[in-house]
Parts: sequence; C-alpha cells; structure tokens
Amino acid sequence: MTDKDFLWNSLIEEYDNKYFAKSDWHLGYSIILNELPDLENKIVLDFGCGTGKFSRVLSKLNAKVYSYDKSINAINIANMKTNNKNILFSNEFNFKEKFDYIFVNYVFCCMHSNDLAFNLNNLYNYLKFDGKIIILDPHPDSLGKKYISFYRQKPERVISNALIKTNLNGMIEFYDYWHSKEDYETILINSGFKIDKIIEPLAKGDNWLDEKQYPPNIIYIVSKTKE
Repeated sequence: MTDKDFLWNSLIEEYDNKYFAKSDWHLGYSIILNELPDLENKIVLDFGCGTGKFSRVLSKLNAKVYSYDKSINAINIANMKTNNKNILFSNEFNFKEKFDYIFVNYVFCCMHSNDLAFNLNNLYNYLKFDGKIIILDPHPDSLGKKYISFYRQKPERVISNALIKTNLNGMIEFYDYWHSKEDYETILINSGFKIDKIIEPLAKGDNWLDEKQYPPNIIYIVSKTKE
C-alpha cells in the first residue's frame, strides 16, 4: 500500500465516522435531488461512492444503484453499512449496463485534469443517450473562504492542477487539485458532452459563514451530444 492509499483509507474511515458536512448536504446533495425527476426503476451510477452515503439516499428513491469506488476499504465499509438489494457496491469499474444518471460527487477535485478527462471519456460510454451526468465539486472560487464544512487554502499561484491543501471540518489535512470553470467546461466539451446547467448555490439564513456570499460548491448537469 502506498502512502497515498494509506492516507485515503484513513480519510475514508474518519469521514464516515466523524464528518458532518452541512454545506455539502444543504448546498450540494439536496440541490441535486431537487433537480431529479422520479427515479423509480432508473439505473444510476454513483461514481466514487466512498462509503455509500449518497448511494443509500438514491436507493430510497427506488432507483437501481450501482456504486463504484477504487478503494476496497470504502467498499467494505459501504457493504457493512448497507442492507439493500437495490445497491451493488464494487471496486471494479466494469458494468454491463448503461445508466440513466451518473453522479460524480467530490471526485474530480481529487484528480489531475488528465485523469479527469480519462474518466469522463469512460463515463461517456456508460451513459444512455438521453441520460445525464451530474458533477458536484468544490467551487473554483472557494479558495481561502471560510466555510462551515471545509477550508481550501489558497496557494501563492492559482493555476490549473495546483495542489490545494484541504481540511474537512477538523479532519486530516490532504491535498486535492484546483480546476477553473474554464478547465471543467473545456474538458467536458472535449469529452463529447454538452453543458445543460451550471448551479452555484448560495446559503440563506443564519448560522453560515462565507457560504452566504461565495458558493462553496459548483454543480454541472451534462448530457451526451451523440450516441
């Protein structure tokens, strides 16, 4: 096991046990759910599912859920926490099905742009022609902002694929990658997608920090341009 694998395995366990992501749910996942039609009998993929929290939400909407994560540790935890025949967890990215919806939550921020493009090309082949991919990531403008759920340190030079020191609500610090909006949009278009909608949610009410002025997350809803 590499040092990076050890770090991610540690993060997975800590995330599952401790992390309560208020902004992730209120300004991320719940926004996505409001964009969805009835998922009954739909076939969906949770790509980079972690320990399966969002997969279990999708299953409650009567979707048939396939959930992939490259971490065996994450899949083992997901299987221990899940008793639902409508979810299939796997650390092998090999499916016979094509999907109505593919969800990619806080995954592409962990990838260099070359890996991001590679994975989008793979996902394109697994998406039905009338399907949608929904991508949720930290907003490119979130660097240095004070949010309830996370903090992404702004480096001296903000350039594509810059490593960003990230802290999730007091958890272990780790590094992810910075991609501009132009980076995301260029890679999506070059991978054969059209961008149907971009959502940059802001918080309302009390008990928030910079979420009221600067969106912590960005959501892309995209579809295929050809079969």
